[in-house]
Amino acid sequence: MTRYGLDYGGYLSPTQITSAATPTPPTFVMRYLREIGAGEIATLHAAGIDVGMIFEYPADVGPGGIPSPLGGYNQGIADGKLALSQLANLSAPDIAVYYTVDFGPKRAQLKVIAQYFKGIASVFPFARIGGYADYSTVGYLFNNSLIAFGWQTVDRSGTNFNSRCVLYQYKLYQQIGPVSTDFNEAFADTFGLWTSA
Repeated sequence: MTRYGLDYGGYLSPTQITSAATPTPPTFVMRYLREIGAGEIATLHAAGIDVGMIFEYPADVGPGGIPSPLGGYNQGIADGKLALSQLANLSAPDIAVYYTVDFGPKRAQLKVIAQYFKGIASVFPFARIGGYADYSTVGYLFNNSLIAFGWQTVDRSGTNFNSRCVLYQYKLYQQIGPVSTDFNEAFADTFGLWTSA
């Protein structure tokens, strides 16, 4: 089953979401765990919209002033624990969290990124760990058994797509009201969403 969804920061109403110019109306959103609240989730669920969770610091700059995946194992532990705490504050069920590599890493940085995901897996259930990245990076994460779910962005990916991914961010920077959104295609019914059913 193919379904469509949006990812964005800020707030969109269910009506704004379902009005997006995707091939069929969006049925899910991917939202930043750091900013979504229980009230917004309830509103989305009441409209039949499922919610996925993204872990990323603002502008993807972690506590050390660098993208958090470059913080290695210890940063992975810290981020995994923080994600669990944020989920608990929302009274969330056992859903996935997609940790982002929102830049084009150099080859030498991949081993550090691997340690980051190993740190996450030391405190966060592996079956619920998702990774967001470009084509080559998401392939590295899969090849090294670092993620259970893959979400690929078109950015820095050219025309390549890794078929192991359940999500593909295929169009960037689409304006809906005051919010810039990205359009996503999903290739599975289940990929760790907090479902409305």
